[in-house]
Amino acid sequence: MTIAFLTTQGRAESELYGHLHGALNVGLSTNEVVEAITYCISYTGFPCVLGEPVTWAEM
Repeated sequence: MTIAFLTTQGRAESELYGHLHGALNVGLSTNEVVEAITYCISYTGFPCVLGEPVTWAEM
């Protein structure tokens, strides 16, 4: 839920970075995280999510 919220904000890379690592530490797979972020694109629009692939790559 937090990852989806921060993704829709579009400018929360530093917060999202920490939550992505936390999600991976508690057992989410990288694919599950990418699916959650990709799912947000259809609701918030691609431009709002454009900065997040940089954060994905840092995972």
